[in-house]
Amino acid sequence: MSEHTPSPAEGPAQGPVPEAFHRRPYSFVRRGDRLTARRQKAWDDWAPTRVLDVPRVRTDTSVHPDHEFDAAAAFGREAPLVVEVGSGLGEARTAAVNTLVATQLFYLLNARFLKRSSFGLHSLRGNPALLIATLALACFQLAFTYLPSLQGLFGSAPLDGAHWLSALISGVVVFVLVEIEKAVLRSFEARHA
Repeated sequence: MSEHTPSPAEGPAQGPVPEAFHRRPYSFVRRGDRLTARRQKAWDDWAPTRVLDVPRVRTDTSVHPDHEFDAAAAFGREAPLVVEVGSGLGEARTAAVNTLVATQLFYLLNARFLKRSSFGLHSLRGNPALLIATLALACFQLAFTYLPSLQGLFGSAPLDGAHWLSALISGVVVFVLVEIEKAVLRSFEARHA
């Protein structure tokens, strides 16, 4: 006995669904689990205050054709409406900016000496402005990442520890690569002196 698999235009047992609605989304992207553990946690934390329930027809991805969305009533204020489908780019944008800033900071620490190694505490001594600038930069990055007013202005989003660790590792990699370059230059100069 063969089992009937409903076509995309058929609903479960309720009969045909209008052609405009599909039983499941179509995608050319290979997907694993529907939600990673981190995204599931974000959904659990934020959905009650960020997700709007709308009247549906028969499928989860449908909106009843008679439904009219009133943004002012839903959000309690008049403001421009921005709609993001999916988890948004805020987290990726924030991680990219913080990684770029971390690599630039580590490059700055390394570039204090053109040929001399920057490994060690001597690279932090001698210029109090460097320490002040580093602390100010850290404060600015934390504000960019976590202050709601700056999140709205720049489209940034809060990051978890894994993103910060990734940014730190990227900075260390840049630092080590520049140190390798300096060591090669010192070796080359020693041989040709």
